[in-house]
Order: sequence, then C-alpha cells, then structure tokens
Amino acid sequence: MDGEKILAGLKTQWLGKFFSHINETTSTNDYAKKLFEEGKLEHGAVIIADRQTAGRGRMERRWHSDGGLCMTVCVRFSGFAPGELISVTLAAGVAVANALRKLCDAPIYVKYPNDIIANGKKLGGILTELKGKEPRMVLLGIGVNVFGESFHEEIADTAVSLRQLGVGSGIDIDIDIDIEMTAIAIINGMEIMMDLFRESGFKAALPLWNDINCTLGNDLTVAFPNGRTIKGTAKEIGEDGALLIDTGEGLRRVTSGDIFQ
Repeated sequence: MDGEKILAGLKTQWLGKFFSHINETTSTNDYAKKLFEEGKLEHGAVIIADRQTAGRGRMERRWHSDGGLCMTVCVRFSGFAPGELISVTLAAGVAVANALRKLCDAPIYVKYPNDIIANGKKLGGILTELKGKEPRMVLLGIGVNVFGESFHEEIADTAVSLRQLGVGSGIDIDIDIDIEMTAIAIINGMEIMMDLFRESGFKAALPLWNDINCTLGNDLTVAFPNGRTIKGTAKEIGEDGALLIDTGEGLRRVTSGDIFQ
C-alpha cells in the first residue's frame, strides 16, 4: 500500500493530518489504543495497516484482512456519552457505504448496526470503541474487502469484495479500484459525516441511513449474549440509534445483540 498516494488524494481539513501506515499489527484499533495510552493519539488520526493478525468485528468475531482495507479513524468528541456509540457507528456506516457507492457506482447498503452490504453479502464492517474521559476519543475501525476473490471457509458464502462486484455480476464498476482509492474515498466522506455529527448529532444522519439501509421492513431475529432471542419486523431507527422492532406485542428497542435477517 502507498501511504503517500492516500495523503495526496485527501481533501480533508483535519481528518488524516496525523497519518500512520504500518505493515502489520493485531488490529488498527489495538494500535490506536496503544497510542492513546501513550498520550500520542491525535484527534483526526488515521491508521492503516497492510495486514492484521487479530482483526475483529462485533461479538469478538474474527475479521480476515487478506486483500482488504484495514483502517481506524480517530475522532475526539466533547459532550459525547457512551450511549451515543451506536449512533456514531450508524453515521460512520453511512459515510462508508456512500463513499463506496460513489467509488464504484454499485448498489451498496448499510445493515443494522455496523455491516456494509452488497449483493446480499458482507462487503465491510465497522467496529466502534471508546477511549478516555471527557472529551472522549472514538475509534472507528473500518474493514472493507477490496481484492478478495475467495474467502476463508467460515465466511465463503457470506462475504463479497469490490473486485467481485465487477466480475460477472452485471454491475459495471472499475475493477482497477485499489486499497488506496478506497481509503481516500472513505476518509474524505468520513470527515464530512463526522462534522455533521459533531454539529447536529445523529438526527442529521438518520435520513441518510434510512435511504440506504437494507434492514427496515424485514423480519429478523435478535440473539442476545445471555441466550435470549426476540423476533419481529424492523420498523424504524430512533434518534438515539436504537432499532425499533415490532414483535406483534408492541415495539422493542434494540441496541445490542446479534441480528439475523
């Protein structure tokens, strides 16, 4: 990966001004946490790794980094409550999906709460973590499958890459899209979204999420870590980022758990 190419393509005012390109790490979020603990993590930092040895998503699932973009975007917020973590994740998902849509002109969607979906399969995801006290640092770990033409056995049937979208899919995209182009598009779009979130909160991003989601209106099952499940129809997203599910016995608010649809 060419870090200089990424920096040359940025049109941002503050995001990416502190830029770190590393060959290998456990995960870019882990690397960001280490910098934070050392007092070296700046607002607007972007960390990109060529390879992750222990990348992860929600529910501690492994994220395979081969052929993909592995990046963490770091944003410091004043007056940010831990309960807002879900809403900033949703806003970040909008930024990633829209950036990829513009990059490859393909129908790409967001699935609640943190998946990026194309052709009904997972193209990418976001792992959001919080560090420190007021003002808090939000770590937005972003993974996108860029080059992959085959995947590890456990995700072979559920994952897709940008390259695959352009091969035999009927979607006319530029198959020369590379990791640098993908990173540039996401960083540029993410600064706009984070400025919007800082100014107006999630309510400004909510209509954008509604426009490109593939969750609302679908029947789904939510599995919680304690073994409980609920089933129902996804009705809407609240202004706090909660998913409202019609169970047939009223609306249930969901902000955690594993969602199957």
